[in-house]
Amino acid sequence: MVSLERSLANLSDKLSSEPRSWVNKLKRIGSFTQGLLYLAIGTLALFSAFGVRGGSQIDARGALLQAYRQPFGKILVVGISLGLIAFAVWRFIQAIQDTERKGRDLKGIAIRIGFASAGIIYSALAYSGIRLALFAERPARNGEQVQTAEALSLPYGWALVLIAGGIIFGIGIFQFFRVYKRNFLEDFSHLNGTAKKVITWAGNVGLTSRGIVFCIIGAFLTIAAYRSDSSEAKGISHILADAAAHSYGQIFLTILALGLISFGIFCAAKARYS
Repeated sequence: MVSLERSLANLSDKLSSEPRSWVNKLKRIGSFTQGLLYLAIGTLALFSAFGVRGGSQIDARGALLQAYRQPFGKILVVGISLGLIAFAVWRFIQAIQDTERKGRDLKGIAIRIGFASAGIIYSALAYSGIRLALFAERPARNGEQVQTAEALSLPYGWALVLIAGGIIFGIGIFQFFRVYKRNFLEDFSHLNGTAKKVITWAGNVGLTSRGIVFCIIGAFLTIAAYRSDSSEAKGISHILADAAAHSYGQIFLTILALGLISFGIFCAAKARYS
C-alpha cells in the first residue's frame, strides 16, 4: 500500500513538473533563436558601418532574407521561424500564467503586457519567415511604415499607434532597469569565474544597446501618432541608416552593432545555462 502511494506521488510530481520542463524547453529554443537573430542584425550593422553590403536591410527581416540566400536557405528560415514561434509561445505563457511572478499591480501588469507584446512581434516575424520560405515572399523594406499607415487609417488609429509606441518605449526603459538592477543575472547565479564575467559584460552592453534602439523606435512611433504621419515611423534599419549618414555615424553604428552582437551572445548564454 505504501509502495502504491509512493508510486502515485512520484507520478503526480512527474506530471506536475512536465509542463515546467516544456516551458523551459520553449525558453531555451526561443532564446537561442533570438540570439541568432541579434547576432545576424549586429553583423549586418557592422558590415554597413564599414561599407560592406551597404544595401542590406539591417533588421530581423533583413537577417531572415540573408539566411534565405544561403545554401539550404529555405530549411534554415523554416527552422528559425519555428524557433521564433517557440519564443512567442513562451512570452505568451509568461504574460498569461505569470510564470515570473510579476503580480497584478500596475508594474506587474505593465511587464506582462510587455511579454505579450513581444509574443505578438515575434509571431509576426515568424509569419514573415514562413511566407519567405514557402512562397519566396520577401519582407517589405518599409514594413513598419506600411503597418503604421494601416493602423492610422482605422478609427482612433492614432491612439493605437500611440499605445504601440508607448509599449515599445516602455520595453526600452525596462532594458535599462534590468541593467541597473542586474536582475538579468538571476538565471546565472550558479555560475562563477570567467563565464559569469563574460555573461555580465554581454548582458550590460547588450541590454543597454537594445534599450536605446527600442526607445528610439517607440519615440518615432509616438511622433507618427501625434502627427498622423506614417512616414515618421522608423524601424531599426532606418534608425541605423540615418545614424550612419551623420558625422561620427560610423562610430555610433559600430558601437551599436557591437552592442547588438553582445545581446545575441547573452541570449545564447541564456539558452545554454538558464
